[in-house]
Amino acid sequence: MPVVVLALSSSLFYGVADFVGGLAARRMPVVAMTAVNYAVSAVVLIAACVVVRMEVSTAAIGSGIAAGAFAVVGFLAFYGALVTGAMSILSPIVAATQAAVPVLADVVLLGHRPSPIGWVGIAVALGGGLLLGLPERGAGALRITPRVLALGLVAGVTLGASTVCLDAAPAESGVLPVTFDVLTGLTFLVSIVVLARVSPTVRRWAGALDVTSGHDAVGEPAERGANVGEARRQRRSALLLAGCAGLLLGVGNVFLMLGLHVGSLAVVAVLMGLYPLATVLLARVVLGERLARVQVVGVVAALAACVLLGLA
Repeated sequence: MPVVVLALSSSLFYGVADFVGGLAARRMPVVAMTAVNYAVSAVVLIAACVVVRMEVSTAAIGSGIAAGAFAVVGFLAFYGALVTGAMSILSPIVAATQAAVPVLADVVLLGHRPSPIGWVGIAVALGGGLLLGLPERGAGALRITPRVLALGLVAGVTLGASTVCLDAAPAESGVLPVTFDVLTGLTFLVSIVVLARVSPTVRRWAGALDVTSGHDAVGEPAERGANVGEARRQRRSALLLAGCAGLLLGVGNVFLMLGLHVGSLAVVAVLMGLYPLATVLLARVVLGERLARVQVVGVVAALAACVLLGLA
């Protein structure tokens, strides 16, 4: 039961963080937004290292760095997709892919075999996640483009691989691996932001994740005339949203790492992969994104999976 509580807690924080981060990515460049997100998350995790007992080892640091390399690619692709993709459709697709990778790794690479009820819970959770991602047909229905879908799949695979790397860390390493995970990503993102200021090639690459021209790739608003004040207000709002997303992400990372230490990789990954529940509900309430009937079935299936995996 502790693993269920920890994994679901990480799921809740990740879901809200994705929603808030998606809003921020629509108001500022994806690379700059993700860098702010990571910076705040790093502060949270460094503070957690002081509180949570841990043993420093090469294995813990190595797994964290490997996880960070995968995760930064995943988050850039994810937030880049959320800029134009409907949150209530895209987030479940990413989550289902992200959960499937650790399940395969747990069974194929680690040789773990869930109980029959555990298998049912995993299948119901993955199925529910996919149902959450099915749009309603007809006029006014939400749609995603092939580009957004491709970014979402890249995000799911790389974020799932990141979770596998974190699970490889020693059990006594506490939150050290996920701290190095975030610090690795932050180092990469800061490097991109700095290089984008002096290299047109890097600037074009970073800007490829954005779909609006109101900002350049490193976060400078296109301020002209009477729009200067409004641009600055939007930038402050975007920075605040990115910081809040980073805070939520940091807390979610703490719960995820603790859950991986005490539970099965497959179970933790699947339960954590239910984070679209929070994203979908917030998108419905705040953005007015309509839920199809099949998505409601997905919500029910996800809740049922929580019960089944709790009993496994």
